[in-house]
Amino acid sequence: WMANLMNEDLMLPVSEFLNVMPDDNPQCWSLKDSILNSKLSSAVKDIVDSDLLSEMTYWGSHVDDCHFRDDLYGLTALLPYNAKSEQKKFVIGHFRNSFLSQLIMNKVIESGHKINNCNYFWGWDIWFRYKSYKFQWYRDNWIYIVDEAEQYLQVNDGNGNKQYARFIMNEQKDSTFFLNQLDQLIKQLKEA
Repeated sequence: WMANLMNEDLMLPVSEFLNVMPDDNPQCWSLKDSILNSKLSSAVKDIVDSDLLSEMTYWGSHVDDCHFRDDLYGLTALLPYNAKSEQKKFVIGHFRNSFLSQLIMNKVIESGHKINNCNYFWGWDIWFRYKSYKFQWYRDNWIYIVDEAEQYLQVNDGNGNKQYARFIMNEQKDSTFFLNQLDQLIKQLKEA
């Protein structure tokens, strides 16, 4: 908020937004509605509709005094101030949570990052196993195949160049696409 309030390009619009009464400016309501329907709103809805707050633990102790934080990659997380451990960071309001939770529930993948009793994971990035291979769902929605030391694996691109074995996910892609892409990464790795 401070960065936005101090941004010279935003000062006038923010001031007008905060000072104009809705009766004088009906567009103000639509702007407020768009803010309420923003990513932060979906993050708050996630918290309200789940048991996340009661399940946030680190080494058996409850994680307290959390705040919202936006990541460079557009993720919103709930974490304590000065949190260093990834296990104290809980990404909320993101499609990957329910998507991967469903795959875990159906025993298609395994992950030690899942939080008990709810559809959330700790950490900016999620490590998981599929068909005995290890993968990382990176915070920018790229899915990488990795070795046991969690190093990104590379494959030949067909032109003699090496590239990371990965693919991108988004909300419009389903589990069939996801599993086919994981199988393709495994196949590329075997052929390398």
